[in-house]
Amino acid sequence: MSRQNRDRRHGATLLEFILVLPILLIAVLAIVEFGQLFANLQQLELATRAGALESVETNLPPSGPIPPEVLEVITESLRASKILGTSESIENVGGVRIQHSYDNNPNSNPAPPYTLTAGTPDTTVTITMANEPYVHITVSLPTTRLAPNVLRQLGIDLQDRVSSQSKLLRHEF
Repeated sequence: MSRQNRDRRHGATLLEFILVLPILLIAVLAIVEFGQLFANLQQLELATRAGALESVETNLPPSGPIPPEVLEVITESLRASKILGTSESIENVGGVRIQHSYDNNPNSNPAPPYTLTAGTPDTTVTITMANEPYVHITVSLPTTRLAPNVLRQLGIDLQDRVSSQSKLLRHEF
């Protein structure tokens, strides 16, 4: 092969690399961002499960604030996974919503289900169970807490999105 042909092939290879590099970088960034998002969604699911387990063992009030021990379990679980900082709590960063049908007084007014909230929870999910005492908990966080939002320049913006996980358990007496 002559030197002139080798130079042309080298130039064509360099041009192909320059054209493919941005697409390759975008693909790598997307894989990293969505991988981190799904891993942190799993941690949010575990925190929701921990809060639900604490809720079914707690005497939940029909109104008022969510018991602090439930919020503490959720906050500690999110701190352990580094989603929340050491001085942050779930009610300051995201939100928790608990719906339950447990009541010590069967003649109480209003009748179940009862809703307790802390912070700014996602309120789009509503579940009721007939004839069973239940606890339905939803934990919400801004999606930018779960992923770095590096693809916003390409139109994949997580800024105004909220990620929620919910868990429904039967209330234990």
